[in-house]
Amino acid sequence: MHAAPQGVSGLDGASAAQQGARMTDDGLSAVLNSIKVSETGLVAMDLYAPWSIAIDYDKPITVTVIEGRLWLKMADNPPESFNVGESFVLPRGISRRRYVVSSDASLPNHTTTRRLGEMGRFEPVLPDRPDVSLRRLVWGQEGGARTRLMSFTFDWQDPRLGPLIAAIPQIIRVRHGSQEGFLRDPFLGLDFETQDAGRPGFQALMAQLAQLFLIQTIRSHALSDTAGQGGLLVALADPPLSRALGAMHANPGEPWSVERLADCAGLSRSGFARRFHQITGMTPMGYLRSWRLHLARRALRDGNTTVSSIAYQLGYQSEAAFRTSFRKETGQSPREYAKSVSSTDFDSSFIETDQSF
Repeated sequence: MHAAPQGVSGLDGASAAQQGARMTDDGLSAVLNSIKVSETGLVAMDLYAPWSIAIDYDKPITVTVIEGRLWLKMADNPPESFNVGESFVLPRGISRRRYVVSSDASLPNHTTTRRLGEMGRFEPVLPDRPDVSLRRLVWGQEGGARTRLMSFTFDWQDPRLGPLIAAIPQIIRVRHGSQEGFLRDPFLGLDFETQDAGRPGFQALMAQLAQLFLIQTIRSHALSDTAGQGGLLVALADPPLSRALGAMHANPGEPWSVERLADCAGLSRSGFARRFHQITGMTPMGYLRSWRLHLARRALRDGNTTVSSIAYQLGYQSEAAFRTSFRKETGQSPREYAKSVSSTDFDSSFIETDQSF
């Protein structure tokens, strides 16, 4: 068994042995530990009825209702209402779908988030602190019924998303009761009227709150009734498959085979392979390859280990084999990829935060 280098399999700073001891039976925890986001902006909104806004911002976003009610209309689906404490998440932004939020599902006309941004409606909460990516939007005629929303926009650190994010649906709904657990919605307690946003450490606090919110949302979705949906999230909630996934996640550099993974799951080789493919749509070895390349991209982004070390620790027989697999997946060599992501690291003053929703 290979020792895990920093930045490859020890994503949370723990060794592979430590991870294996605590995560072998919990594939979901291992994957959730791998989720890292780049915080790009937080927007507090006071919207006075009647209002209708089409979301045309292509980054991933979350929207939480703090006060009032919101109606969401997408494509040809019937409108859905979201009440206080309920949220929805668009993990890939608007993608190819159309999303309209409004105070009344029957409103025929709407503006767009981009138009509001161009009009300068997204105003900084702290005009003298451009480093704090915190915005406020007030829209509509005061006197109408008010809806207060909190919206967080972000990027996934892995530009190619990784196997878990790729398995998440286009929209995740967070309803009453779905977050009942250790962590409640952290955004409900935020108060922009205080002076705390101007004090040191606020930006880091926002980033951590957003990360916690997303992890809890994905965890709740994975543990909810997903019968018939299939995919990786279902596999992570399936005890036998979760044991095999947890073993892969804890020690990605092991010379895994279908037989060894089936032993971890407590199933026969054929039964395991069939069950894994039926639920995830992938072969076990195909998923392992996807997970290893996700970790490789993470390590290359961190920049604290060599290409040869990454190849060795992730179980490739040679650096050349790793380079070939990496190029086939990304279209770039490892060094080309590392150079491309180093030039796009998160900048808290990124201009599009003024247009975020």
